[in-house]
This record gives sequence, structure tokens and C-alpha cells, in this order.
Amino acid sequence: MGLSLSDNVVRFPSVVIQSVAEFRRFRTENSDLLDERYRLEQSFGSKEHHIILKGTCALCLLVTRFTSATTGGTTTEDGLMVPNWREGQVCGCRHGLNSRQRALLHLALSRFGSPAWSRAAILGREDRVAQYLLPLMKHLSIWPNFAQTNGGPSLPGETASAHLLVSAEHLHNVPNWHDALQEIARVLAPGGCFVFTVPFHIHLEVTQTCIIHPLVESRVLTGLPGHPAHQIGWDILDRLQEAGFTDSTAHCYWSQEFGYLGTFNMVFRAFR
Repeated sequence: MGLSLSDNVVRFPSVVIQSVAEFRRFRTENSDLLDERYRLEQSFGSKEHHIILKGTCALCLLVTRFTSATTGGTTTEDGLMVPNWREGQVCGCRHGLNSRQRALLHLALSRFGSPAWSRAAILGREDRVAQYLLPLMKHLSIWPNFAQTNGGPSLPGETASAHLLVSAEHLHNVPNWHDALQEIARVLAPGGCFVFTVPFHIHLEVTQTCIIHPLVESRVLTGLPGHPAHQIGWDILDRLQEAGFTDSTAHCYWSQEFGYLGTFNMVFRAFR
């Protein structure tokens, strides 16, 4: 994939996927490449507590080092520990963003940029994402959560008031996520963009919902105890269309240079 500059951000290195059928085709047609990437990632396994790899921060375009903790990852047959790359690869630049956070911003800014007139909002509690965007966006709102009203989940923004909305690891914890998507569409102006990440389950065609028991810790779902937590599947793309978005896509990203290792990492983007 070639690189091109847009608002000083390099092109996001991803494959654009619009359906589960396209994803299955991608896996089949690129099995050798995907196996090669997996072997490379396994080769970085270590018995140390951290793995440090050299690369380039795609946001600030500086040579850097990506640090990944091996705890919470997987173990190879040889007893070496491989990190959870998605939550690791913390950039050594001043922003200190992990792989998932950088990818979210990379995709959002490579397409949308940060024009002075734009109005943007962050949905959820991602302090590092907010710290990165605050100096760039003159008109930036931070909405930690949806308000729950009789009419369903609501946001404080006026109708068609935002040009860009980003959300990291938040949507799967919203009880009524279908209505939440409609509310997000409401606050976005025509042509506005919603970019988000969730713990995504590539094997699920339809999203499943579970209740987290207050006394049980789940390693899969990260919802609040006693609240619904959704295992987001491929129907998220259809639900975005139903909510009023004109174009919704999953972006499967990978780049050793930019610190985007990991199997089937996804960022989602939808236009109003």
C-alpha cells in the first residue's frame, strides 16, 4: 500500500470491508499473507515483561519505539509470550498512544483532517485521545456517555451540529445500541463522519448481548456489572445504515512500520 499525505497524516494502511462476505473472501484470497504476518508476530515472542520494536508514529511522523507489555497476551508453544498488540505498541512520542488509539485517530484524520471550522466530539472516556485532539480542534466537545431518557439514549449536541465524532471502546457498553446509533447520526451534519473502535468479534454475523453479573469478572466482555454488554458482530454495518448513515465500512489495518501488529484489527467508519 502506497503512502500519500493528507493534512500531514499518511494514508491509513487498511483493507476496506463492507460485509461479512467480503471479509471471508479477504481471508481466503490472502491466506498466505495473513499466515506470514502471524508468523512474524509470533517471532517477536519473549520471556521479558516488555517487547520494544522500532517504527514510525503515523500521527506525528517521527521515528519512535513501540512498547508492548507481554502480560495479557498469548504464549507460544516454546513458552514465549506474545503481547496483545492491539492494546500494546504504546508509542514513544509525547502522546503515548497505544495501537488502537493511534489507528482510530489515524483513520479519522487521514480522511477528515482537522480544519479550523470543524466541530468534533469524542464519545466515551478516552483521555489520551482527547489530549491529542484538543490542540487540533478548536471546537471539540467531550461526551463521556449517553444520557438515558424516556426517549432512549441522548447526546447533548444539537441536530446536525458535528462534523466528526470519534469513539473508542464505548459503544458495546451502551444498553440500547441501536437507538444510540440513531442519536449519533442525529448530531452529525450531512457528510459528517463517525469513526469508532469496539471489541469486535469477527466470527459473529449477528451481535450478541450478555448481562455481566456483579460478582463475576468476564475476560471477554468489559461492560459494567449488571449492565448489558454487546459482543459486536458484522451486523454493525447494517445497523449503521438503518440508523441513517449513507456509507459504513470496516477497516482491517496492519503495519509493522506504524506499530499496527495484530490479527484482524478493525476500525469502523460511517458517513452521514
